[in-house]
Amino acid sequence: MSGVRPASHPSAEPGAASAPRSVRRVWPVGLGAAALLVIVLAAGQPALDAPWIQGDEHIFIVNNPDVTGAAPSRPTGLRWLDVFLHTHEDLYQPVTILSYAIEWSLWGAGRIFHMRLTDVLIHALNALLLWAALRALLVRLLPQDRAPATGAAFALTLLWAAHPMLVGTYAADMGRTHLLAATFTLLSLLCHLRALRPGGARWFAGAWTALLLAMLNKPVVGWVVVAFALEWALVGLRRTLASPRIYLIGLTCLAFAVLTIRTTRQTLLLEDSPLPLFGDPLARAALGLWIYVRNFFAPLGWISTWYPPDIRTGWDYAPVWLGTLLLAAAAAGAALAARSRQTRGVAVGLVWLIAMWLPASGLVGARVLAAQDRYFYLPAMGLLLAGATGLLRWWRRDPAAGPRKLAAVVALALLLSLAGIPAGRTLCREARSTIARANRAVRLNPDDPRVMEFAAAAYDFSRNHDSLEARAALPPDFRLEMETALRRASALAEAHPQYFGTAHDRAAFHRRLSYKFWGIGRYEESLAEAERARAFEPDAKLTWLRLAHAYRALRRWEDARRAYERLLQLIPPEAPDLGLRHIEFADLLLNSFNDPARALHHYRAALAVEERLPADARRLACLGAARCEVLAGSGSDGYQLALLVLQAEPDNVEAARIVALYYLHSHRWEEAAGLYRQILDRLPCDYESLCKFQTVCRVRGDWRSAALAWRGAVESEPHNLLYRSHLVWAAACAGEASAADQADELLAVSSDNRFACLAMALLSIRAGDLKQARDWAVRARHGPQLPGAREFAWAETTLEVMVERGELPQEATLVRAVLWAELGDPAKGRRLVLEYLDARTDSPWVGLAELILEQDLRGEGAG
Repeated sequence: MSGVRPASHPSAEPGAASAPRSVRRVWPVGLGAAALLVIVLAAGQPALDAPWIQGDEHIFIVNNPDVTGAAPSRPTGLRWLDVFLHTHEDLYQPVTILSYAIEWSLWGAGRIFHMRLTDVLIHALNALLLWAALRALLVRLLPQDRAPATGAAFALTLLWAAHPMLVGTYAADMGRTHLLAATFTLLSLLCHLRALRPGGARWFAGAWTALLLAMLNKPVVGWVVVAFALEWALVGLRRTLASPRIYLIGLTCLAFAVLTIRTTRQTLLLEDSPLPLFGDPLARAALGLWIYVRNFFAPLGWISTWYPPDIRTGWDYAPVWLGTLLLAAAAAGAALAARSRQTRGVAVGLVWLIAMWLPASGLVGARVLAAQDRYFYLPAMGLLLAGATGLLRWWRRDPAAGPRKLAAVVALALLLSLAGIPAGRTLCREARSTIARANRAVRLNPDDPRVMEFAAAAYDFSRNHDSLEARAALPPDFRLEMETALRRASALAEAHPQYFGTAHDRAAFHRRLSYKFWGIGRYEESLAEAERARAFEPDAKLTWLRLAHAYRALRRWEDARRAYERLLQLIPPEAPDLGLRHIEFADLLLNSFNDPARALHHYRAALAVEERLPADARRLACLGAARCEVLAGSGSDGYQLALLVLQAEPDNVEAARIVALYYLHSHRWEEAAGLYRQILDRLPCDYESLCKFQTVCRVRGDWRSAALAWRGAVESEPHNLLYRSHLVWAAACAGEASAADQADELLAVSSDNRFACLAMALLSIRAGDLKQARDWAVRARHGPQLPGAREFAWAETTLEVMVERGELPQEATLVRAVLWAELGDPAKGRRLVLEYLDARTDSPWVGLAELILEQDLRGEGAG
């Protein structure tokens, strides 16, 4: 028995032996995970605190009340729950939005840095999950190659994690939708593999839940094809067809596909793409696949965060055929690989590639771009699976050299991933800068007017949103840069019309330029671009909208009126913006043409479709209709409309103005005076209320209160010439001792100021010097008219009231006659003088009256 080995002690030796083996298995995995994390963080670290960029970040994060909590106050839990109850723009992506909302509330002022860092960390997590998923797939598909599967999966995951093409996914543009969709898709895959074992029902519940969560970020509707290919490769076709798992996954994918199409149609993206499409859907899809594969295998200088639609897209363009050949090769390769169990990993990987790419390809009309690199985030994983299967086949050919081959592959992958870090960092900086990414697109497409337009929009956005620190390294005059880019875009469109497939595309381009010029106050250039749009699409409603806005900005009221009339003829009754256009036209008629009757018609038309109006526009229509009812319709109806607004919004100043205006028109002077005082207590410089309050004071003979109101406005804005002018006139009406001195001070600043001259005329009448009063009135004619002041109408009406009340002698009628000459009715002035002479034949001012008739009232109709 001496040659027989004693039995091992169960409590000692096995544990002592297994511990080193466990350590030997764990430490390479830990080292690999650390390497992935370091590489991802090194590539994704630059510009984490850069300002929010133009586009999705502002739409879905900064300006999204679901994220910021800027909506009406509700408990946080209910607000977060509500994220799941509606769509977001053209997509239903509540999990992504909820993650932003949670982080927005957590990080405070440092939220930009932390939210961007979160995206980088999610990418790192996805790299770890991808490594685990690839290894699990390889072990299941090629169980005899279990040993090298970890190394092969790790090598390819390294390349994926540091790939420059994928930087845009985690760097900016709300790529979190793709990131989280990938996270949950990979978790679903790992659970699905466990579910294929006996008793795996609970694992499939986890797989389906993870897939549902993926769909709630970015619909991965092609996953049913991947799941089918996976089960077929592992359990056979018959069992796959009999499996309820595939049908549940299929129904889930179908439901989200229908939801996506429906929400996209609601936003009109399928019918009215913002950029022109070229080629047919198949050609666009083929070109997109070529761009993706080219960028994946050769991530060189053509990598960009934005690719404009290629004008050469069509079946006479070589890259389209290259993409077609790639698709055919992938399909053929999948079919051939499926014939052997040893190569089914290639088949599953190629099916994964095609199924994940196809829904985001040019087959969908809303995809105005041939490719966006972040849409290859998930499809690229299929390529990795196919590549890893090929690596294991290569390793198996010479098992003795296998370890050396595997070490060489891992080393090469590590070197390539490290070499990709500088390019990744550069692309991160560009992706997180609105200006830098636009400039890169311009460098890659120097003759493309659409790209130059994109650059102009980037400058405009940065001018309004970037911090001072972010602008320090950029051109200081953002507006000049924007204007230059807009002019350059227009010139490029003239030189290169081939970038626009149809007249509609060209007209839409010029309309966008018109809008941008209008937004920066370049109204002549805005009109010029709108006229260019009319040359290409003369009967488009948006063309006439741009014309109307430009004419109005240029104060060409008649042209604006005709443009709105034509616009309302062209706009369809079901158009979502019909009410807005009625409101704009009504505002023009009311405020520029003083035509409240016609304006009321259009305000009513807007209210007839109020369900299509935003809340602010409904309020404008309601208040506009109320004002017009008071001015030209049923005053009581306008009063009631304004009261409704005041009940909902007690601090609404416009509603208060309308109620006060109703009191004024109804001769309810005390109520009008009280309400105008309340408004002016809050807004001492409210011009309309100041003028109307002065009217009320004139009726009540309360000249002192009017002067005090204007003095309050001047104290608030001491250099405002309009307020100072009104104050001088009000002080003269009130008989203030300092009125003459105030008028002299104003005349020293503004020679021949009309109100100052008229105030001196009033003071001269009171002093009994009618000749000097007439001279001041004549001098007032030479002064410049103040905006909206109507100085001669104010003065004439005031003098009439004062004469009727006996506050001024009848001789003031002679000065009134001079004013009527300036008001365009010298005949009326002549009648006033003649009536005065008939009544006062012995007046000492007969000579002055005759002088006025001879010199001041010789206009048309005076005879």
